[in-house]
Amino acid sequence: MATLTIRGVDESTRHNIQIRAAQRGHSMEAEVRETLSRVYDRVPFGQELLKVTEQFRKDTGGVDLEIPSRSVPRIIDLSDGLS
Repeated sequence: MATLTIRGVDESTRHNIQIRAAQRGHSMEAEVRETLSRVYDRVPFGQELLKVTEQFRKDTGGVDLEIPSRSVPRIIDLSDGLS
């Protein structure tokens, strides 16, 4: 396992880590280790969805969807009260 040294931590941050570690019955080192793992070991947002979608395309050959025709956009009169 690697060792990581962090210098220049703000005193209030260090104090908050100390408080939270004590509340949870952890050492400060264990608290920081757990926090880093929670933040950096998770799957990035949307990556799992993209993986499942790509597998679906491979398994089924994709899906053809009917694209509805576009309607004419409504015209909004913004000139009222701009005089």
